[in-house]
Amino acid sequence: MVQSGDILSLNTFPMIFGYYTALERTLFCDSVDDASLDVWEKNVAVHRRGLKLMKPGARCMDIAIELNEMYREWDLLKYRSFGYGHSFGVLSHYYGREAGVELREDIDTVLKPGMVVSMEPMVMIPEGCPARAATESMISS
Repeated sequence: MVQSGDILSLNTFPMIFGYYTALERTLFCDSVDDASLDVWEKNVAVHRRGLKLMKPGARCMDIAIELNEMYREWDLLKYRSFGYGHSFGVLSHYYGREAGVELREDIDTVLKPGMVVSMEPMVMIPEGCPARAATESMISS
């Protein structure tokens, strides 16, 4: 049973007219403790910075490296669960997607206008504080 103070992760993955989309959010039931709120606010700062970095000409790896530095400053990098985002489109999470457009340190793909890429930083603190926000964005000039 969900109780006051619980941290919930809402994940939906609808396929709309053959295109995969996602909505993922972290929710706090009724109230949030100060430590969890601090982690959440830092993750939101990473999310916002990531959205600003996603523009034509940016390399996937450079975005990941810069966002890593933010987490490193707060000693949160060790809790990052995976890359910062990925491509979207006709192929879904379950059928596969274009691995060349992943916001990770090992991907040197350059973002171009028309690409649809998510920004979804996530940290998972073992003591129970997940923090995630996902936004899909079309790269435009």
